[in-house]
Amino acid sequence: MRWLAPVVPVLAATAAYAWARWCFASASPPSQTVAVVGGAVLIVLAAGLYFALAAGSGAFFGALLMALGLFLTVQTAEEATARSRTVTCAVRDVQSRELESSGDGSISKTVYRFTLDCPGGYPSEITEGRQLAKKGAELRISYDPAHRVSPSVEGDSSPWGSAAGAVFLLSVATALAARRGTDDQEAFERRGTRA
Repeated sequence: MRWLAPVVPVLAATAAYAWARWCFASASPPSQTVAVVGGAVLIVLAAGLYFALAAGSGAFFGALLMALGLFLTVQTAEEATARSRTVTCAVRDVQSRELESSGDGSISKTVYRFTLDCPGGYPSEITEGRQLAKKGAELRISYDPAHRVSPSVEGDSSPWGSAAGAVFLLSVATALAARRGTDDQEAFERRGTRA
């Protein structure tokens, strides 16, 4: 059954992407609670199955990398979902907050929260990792009228970065599972030649 371990990341990524697309883009999606719980259960079950099938020292790291890859797969589906409406919004306020990790050599990141005045009242704010505009300026915002995905600055929502990260992490998890199977086979063959 160890031969099945390298296939788990591919099957899990396909299932996670299909689930996320249904939740984000379907005409009749599940409720947000069902979507989140279903996605979490899928990721936990896939990681558990991978861990059980891969076994050995690489199983833990492979399962962890696969789970992270699955989160990026869901993010890819979210970023690829069409935001069919675009509106010009006035920036009423800009607040920045610096987030710091703890420990030596901590990394900090500035997050900007833009309070918006948009026709129709939505969206009322967006959060970005960079300064997009100053108070009083205008921003073109794309959004999903069904509010299933977060609004973004027009032209800013590209799934390619998340997709590349997902492919990398899932490939490493697949390689770890395939390598582990080879190590087991070599150990078995060595024991057989000693007998």
